Amino acid sequence: MQPIGLLIFVFFILNTAFSIMQGNFALWTQKTFNYGPAENGWLFAYIGILAVLVQLRVLPFLTKKFSEKTILYISLFLMFIGLFLIPLSPHANFLYVALFFLPFGNGLANPTIQALASENVPPEEYGSTLGILQSAGSLGRIIGPIVGGIIFQSFGKDNTFYFAGFIIFALLVYSRLRLK
Repeated sequence: MQPIGLLIFVFFILNTAFSIMQGNFALWTQKTFNYGPAENGWLFAYIGILAVLVQLRVLPFLTKKFSEKTILYISLFLMFIGLFLIPLSPHANFLYVALFFLPFGNGLANPTIQALASENVPPEEYGSTLGILQSAGSLGRIIGPIVGGIIFQSFGKDNTFYFAGFIIFALLVYSRLRLK
């Protein structure tokens, strides 16, 4: 059995790091590529479509081949790659390549953590556990954009992604050490 508090912490940090990126992404594309609402709309549509495809097609396939812990580690590594590649994008077309990794990783991580949590509590605690998990994710989605905005303003637009990538990498290492 995994300590449920550990999984809640992982979910919180994952959502915080993803929201650091998400909350500042449109501003970054505006400053980097002079993108406006239409171009950013296409990028977010791309991210959303990939996330849906990952959860509908890729995740069911992977759960037959790998343990949920392994899928979690893979997902965090993919997010780490994506977060570090975004600011290295030399042109807008490469940005689509960099962005491939984020929804792929996030689309695997979120349902996998929820599955791990539900497997580690008695059936009568499913609802409350998943509710607490979602609350932790919501808190991360509140804190992330604030932290990201401070980093963006104080340390530059690219460092927002590097910081979020560092958090995800640290979460990967922490998860590998702590999950049984």
